[in-house]
Amino acid sequence: MRTYKDGDEFKSTPTYSRDDLPVLVYVANEAFDYVLCKERDQRAEQQHDD
Repeated sequence: MRTYKDGDEFKSTPTYSRDDLPVLVYVANEAFDYVLCKERDQRAEQQHDD
């Protein structure tokens, strides 16, 4: 869901435009990196506890 401002009113749409794709790619990559870091940190914590 994408939220945008049209004048003074906020609106939502379930679709994205071609111009939104670079931002979506960036956000997906950042989310993937975050998940990988969290998994790595959890493994390191588990190994430290053993």
